[in-house]
Amino acid sequence: FEKDFYKLMNNSVFGKSMENVRNRCDIKLGNEEFSLKQAKKNNFKFFNIFDENCIASHMYKQKVKFNKPIYIGFSVLDLSKLLMYEFYYNKLKQYDPDLNLCYMDTDSYFVEMKKDPYKIIKENIYDFDTSDYS
Repeated sequence: FEKDFYKLMNNSVFGKSMENVRNRCDIKLGNEEFSLKQAKKNNFKFFNIFDENCIASHMYKQKVKFNKPIYIGFSVLDLSKLLMYEFYYNKLKQYDPDLNLCYMDTDSYFVEMKKDPYKIIKENIYDFDTSDYS
């Protein structure tokens, strides 16, 4: 639980730094007459009818305030790539020179190995997260 909690906390900080504020909208509640006026505006998106006296008009933002520190998320992604590539070339390739990288994400690899991966992990236990193994 604790490991997942800290990963979730870090991911939420990262996510807020990279949040796309362009996708936000304003929602105005009103009756049918009010909603018809909203529908004539150029920033009208769509509406949801709850009943004849409660209609939600979704409106595109007319002004977007770019107040998210995107440079933080950009830096986190770049550092993640750097650490992942360093570990791949400086550690994993040393353990198995025939290793083939099939896919890489910000925190995981999918590799093809010729050698026994369990033997490599056992011999280099401090380089791997084995907390889920018992």
